[in-house]
Amino acid sequence: MLNPNSTPSREIVYDRESRDFALYLDGELVGFARSYHEGEVTLDQLALEAIAFAAGWDAAADLARAS
Repeated sequence: MLNPNSTPSREIVYDRESRDFALYLDGELVGFARSYHEGEVTLDQLALEAIAFAAGWDAAADLARAS
């Protein structure tokens, strides 16, 4: 389980054959991106979601209560 006080490791690796960027979060392949920048943005979002999940934060519930 991810520690909510730590940042997951992120890695972006260019694949010459497919010309895409492979995205890894904590060593696990989580997807591909067309550009390095797109990969950074995607991994930042996934890392934030992983930290929020590990901390028990439920964005949908918070939004429902705020309505």
